[in-house]
Amino acid sequence: MFGNLKRKLNYAMQEGLTVTENLQQQYRQRVSNLKNPTNSSNSSLVSSTSELGVPSNINASAGCQILSKYENDWQMLHQNNEENSKKAAELAEQIETIEQKMSNHQIIITDLLTSLAGLPKLTEKLKSCQHTLVEVQELHTLIERDFEKLEDLCEECDFQEQKLALEQEERIHNHEVKLQQMQKERQAVFEDAFQYDLLEYKRTGQVPKIDKDLNSAVTLEEIVLDDNGTKDALEEFLNG
Repeated sequence: MFGNLKRKLNYAMQEGLTVTENLQQQYRQRVSNLKNPTNSSNSSLVSSTSELGVPSNINASAGCQILSKYENDWQMLHQNNEENSKKAAELAEQIETIEQKMSNHQIIITDLLTSLAGLPKLTEKLKSCQHTLVEVQELHTLIERDFEKLEDLCEECDFQEQKLALEQEERIHNHEVKLQQMQKERQAVFEDAFQYDLLEYKRTGQVPKIDKDLNSAVTLEEIVLDDNGTKDALEEFLNG
């Protein structure tokens, strides 16, 4: 009993293998003739299945249409996947570009926020600078006034200097006039003394003694003989 069952199972397995091989061949033919299907191809397929030992009650071409449909769907899916992959790559590039732009915008916004955070300090510094400028302007006004006063003082000093120079010149002139007057007076005294000594010499033949105090007080450079009569008398005395 078990031997008969084993033989039947082996026979069924062999028939299954045969049917599977036949179906594979039919599928290949079906795929090659799928684009231009004809009745002759279907009839040849049925005849070929009968020739290959497939029972007539089994429709060998039933699964080929389903497999062909799945293959077409798979090709469409594969094509769509390739297109989606290309679009995904383009979208990734666009996303990367947008990310870079967003990063740059973020840096700019950060710098802007930092600058805005420093505005209060900048405002305080500007107010301080404005106050300093007002003080500098006030100091400039004071310095201009002081310069005007200094110019007035310089003019006054120049005037006083000129005045002092004129006064000094006048004093020097007066002193020179006074010295000339004193020299004339002393010269007149010496001329009188000389005339007296000359007369004494003519009368007595001797020169009177000169007082030591007078001799020590008077030098030869101080005796100036400007009178022509005195010069003539001196020449007459010296010539005998």
